[in-house]
Amino acid sequence: RTLDIATAAFGPDNSDVGYLMARLGVILHDAHRSEEALDLQQRGLAILIANGDGETQSAIDTRGNLSNSLSRLGRHREAEQILRETIVLSDRVLGATHPNTIIRKSNLALVLIRLGKFEEAIAILEENIPMGVQVWGGDYYHVAFMHGTYASALKRLGRMQESLEAYRTAQEITRSRIGEDNITYARNLRGTATVLIDLARYDGCESAATAARHDGKSTRAFFRGGTRVPFLNDSA
Repeated sequence: RTLDIATAAFGPDNSDVGYLMARLGVILHDAHRSEEALDLQQRGLAILIANGDGETQSAIDTRGNLSNSLSRLGRHREAEQILRETIVLSDRVLGATHPNTIIRKSNLALVLIRLGKFEEAIAILEENIPMGVQVWGGDYYHVAFMHGTYASALKRLGRMQESLEAYRTAQEITRSRIGEDNITYARNLRGTATVLIDLARYDGCESAATAARHDGKSTRAFFRGGTRVPFLNDSA
C-alpha cells in the first residue's frame, strides 16, 4: 500500500519509490518468493542509479539484499560479484566497522563456501569475527552466525578440531542469547554432530544429533525444510 501511495504521489521513477520497491523485495525474499523479490530489487536499484543515488546507503542496502535473492536462486557467481561491489561501497561510505559492512562480508563468506572457495571464506571470517565482537560484543547473534559459517568452511578443508571448536562456540553464544529452541542452535548442533562423526567420536555425535532433532517445532520445521544456511538482510 505504501508503494502504491508513493508511486501515485511522486511518480514511478522517484528514488523513494525505488527504495520502497527494494524493501518490498526483502519481504518477498523472506517469504521465499525469490523471483519476485529479485525483480523488485533490480528495478528499485535501477531507479536509484538513474537518479544519481547509486552510492547512497539505500542503494548499498539494496545491492546487499539483491545478492541474497540471487544466491537463494542458486546464482552464486552473480551474488559474489554484486557482494564484492557492495562491500567496496560499504567500506567507503559507511566504514569497515559499520554493522551492515560486517554482515555483507560474512554473507560473502557464505557465498564463497557455496562456490567452493573455502580458504578465502575462512580468511574473511578470521578478520570479520573479531570486528563483529568489537562492534556487538562476543555474545551477539551475528557473531554466533559467523562462528557457525567459519566452522562449516573449516570442516570442508578437513580442519575438524578447529571446526568443532567453532561450532561449539556458536552453540554457546546462541544458547546464552536466545536459548535452545531455535533454528540457529539446531543448525550448530547438527554441524557439531557431523564433525564428531568424522572424528569417530560417536557417543558425542549421537547426543548432539538427538538434541538437535528435538529442539521444538521451529527446529523440526527447519530439518524438514533443508540444510541451507540463510543470509542476513541489510537493515532498513
